[in-house]
Amino acid sequence: MAGLSVKMVFSAGFLLLMALSIDIWEWNEGGPDIAGMPYWVIWSMAIVIATGIYYILFSKYIWRDE
Repeated sequence: MAGLSVKMVFSAGFLLLMALSIDIWEWNEGGPDIAGMPYWVIWSMAIVIATGIYYILFSKYIWRDE
């Protein structure tokens, strides 16, 4: 039963990352830049890095040969 709860936590994490990848609060905004890049580029880079780390953890702990 513990395996099921861990899978549910990882599934919820992936759903959260997918929801965070849509930055609806910055639509139609032309705000300042950070290091010459708009906020949405930095946000996208952060989401991609977080998803990569999450995928590494997922493949190490959940998606292994049993």
